[in-house]
Amino acid sequence: MAASPITIVLVHSPFLGPASLRPLADALAAHGRDLLAGPDIDVVLLDLRPSVVSAPVHQVLVGAFADAMSERASESSDTGRPRAASPSLRGDVGSERASESSDTGRPRAASPSLRGDIGSELASETWPTGPVVLVGHSGAGPLLPAFADALEDTVTGLVFVDAGLPTPGRTWRDTVPAELYTQLKSASREGRLPRWQRWFDPDPLVELVADEELRAQIADEAPEVPVAFLKEPRPDVEWSGPAGYVALSEPYAEDVAGAEALGWPVRRLDSHHLAPATDPDPVAVAVLEVLGELLRAG
Repeated sequence: MAASPITIVLVHSPFLGPASLRPLADALAAHGRDLLAGPDIDVVLLDLRPSVVSAPVHQVLVGAFADAMSERASESSDTGRPRAASPSLRGDVGSERASESSDTGRPRAASPSLRGDIGSELASETWPTGPVVLVGHSGAGPLLPAFADALEDTVTGLVFVDAGLPTPGRTWRDTVPAELYTQLKSASREGRLPRWQRWFDPDPLVELVADEELRAQIADEAPEVPVAFLKEPRPDVEWSGPAGYVALSEPYAEDVAGAEALGWPVRRLDSHHLAPATDPDPVAVAVLEVLGELLRAG
């Protein structure tokens, strides 16, 4: 009997968009079956930008994530696998399996609705039938336990890719130097933060993303998140299940050390923070190696 497919859900930073992870989604879909020795791989790339535009961001973000995943499950009920869905003007959309993507061969991003309600229970649908792993990059890391909790018992493990570790009940402001928060608040306009690349001088995208088209996509997708998001307590949700870490850059050294202290499998790459977009193959291999360890341990 064929092994149940593994569903990998990619979650981008609230300060970036799906372009920052789309090449990684392609690479995971291309290498997943070979590196995991058998099971099919479903790669789901979510677009969470519609849910970070107004406060309370965390509440809307988590609800919208669950809603998008629930919608994907309900769309698969007839055939047992996800169907393509067209977005409405509200921003509600399903998502597509990597192998059923557009003519470009890319997994399409699935935009969550802004309703915040979960809709039908994911567990009652025909999808997913196998392990589900959430892979969060950068600022998505601290939110992964809340996303997993919103899906109840569906999630098998978490993988943090150059990401902050969970800090339940604490705010973003609590976890960074005070001068960084002051700097960003001073640069805000009408209660909104500048786009992520404008937090820095010089613009890191110029150095890290050589491809001009990709650089423009990442820059254009970066949302102007409400300043209030930085002061909102993160969901007070703990995660005690399997987890692993893929390290890409020095600023996350403390998080890597925390992951190792927890006994998580860790892979280190001599790369940079946006490598999931610019050099996705080694990142995909590292994610799949960590995922393989989690599945074997489970």
